[in-house]
This record gives sequence, structure tokens and C-alpha cells, in this order.
Amino acid sequence: MKHILLSLAVVLTACRLTAAEFPGFDSDINADLWLKQNSKTYQKMASNLDADGGYLLTKATATENGNFYNAQGRRCIGIPADQTGARRVCHLILHVANATHESATKAVDAELREGGIKNADEFADRLFDTFYLAHAELYQVLGELDAKLGRLPADALNYWGDRGAQTYRDLKMPSKAELKATHQATLDHWRSWFAKQRK
Repeated sequence: MKHILLSLAVVLTACRLTAAEFPGFDSDINADLWLKQNSKTYQKMASNLDADGGYLLTKATATENGNFYNAQGRRCIGIPADQTGARRVCHLILHVANATHESATKAVDAELREGGIKNADEFADRLFDTFYLAHAELYQVLGELDAKLGRLPADALNYWGDRGAQTYRDLKMPSKAELKATHQATLDHWRSWFAKQRK
């Protein structure tokens, strides 16, 4: 009997480790709806954006401002076509989170124009602070999805690179220094904004 129970436990563990995947969404709009239904944090972020003019999920990807941008007065989010599956869902979560910090980003821009920010490195670091908050919110949403599904897909666990996590419980949020090290191109882009935004 003990052998039967042990074997059953092994089977159940194996099922838990392999069963959960995000649904196969045919559009970002459907992924957005599913996230609202399965994550309180995502639903709150989306509701806050809806109360402030909403957001449009587009097929167009980035402008020079990245995957979250404004076009003709509309708040837009476009995910690159080469991002698929769970990784695409993570991108969507991250950029919705980014959009909720739009006012903070604008405040940094305004401070720069008023002379309160003196150099490109300081400007990039200030923008990175809100970027890091968005990553922390992604991490929180993934925790809620893990609780719903029982396990996250591997591409979600490895969104920040292979950190050796087999489950969400193993997954550690990258530090600011770690995230900066993998986003040097983003920081360089913000540094290039410095001269433009001062005009």
C-alpha cells in the first residue's frame, strides 16, 4: 500500500510540474481579458488605465519610444511579433504595468525640462526606477497566475533569463543592478533622450 501511495505521489508531482500552460491566445485582446479574470493585480492596473483614457492593443510595435507609446493622443501597447506564448503574455503584463506609471515618467520629463535633472545618467536612472516597479508588478502578477494554475510555464519562469527556477517559489525577482545589466540598450536609449527632452 505504501508503494502504491508513493507511486501516486510521484505521478501527481510530475503532473503538477508539466501540466500548466497559459492558454493559446489568438490575440492580445483575449490574453488581456484572461489576465483580468485571473489576476487581481492585473485587473486593478487595467481598471486604473481604463479610468484614465484606456489603452489600445495594437499590431504595430514599437516606435522609438518602445512597446508602450502614445499615438495621436491614444495610449498604445504593441508587442513584437517574434514574442509568442508565455513570453508574449509576460510582455503584455509588463507593458500594461509600464503604462500605469506614465504620469511618473512625464513628471521626470518635466523635471528635466525645468532644469532639475543635470545629466543623462541621472535621467536614465530616474526612468529606470519606474521601469523596475513595472517588473516588480509583473512578478506579482506571475505569483497570482501560479496560484491559479498550480504552476507557471517555463517561458514565464525564465522571462528574466534562466535563474534556475523550477517553480514560482524558486523564482527570485532580479535586483535593480541585475536588471540594469540586462537592459543596457534601454538605458542608452533613455540617455539619448536627455538632449531631446531638454529642448
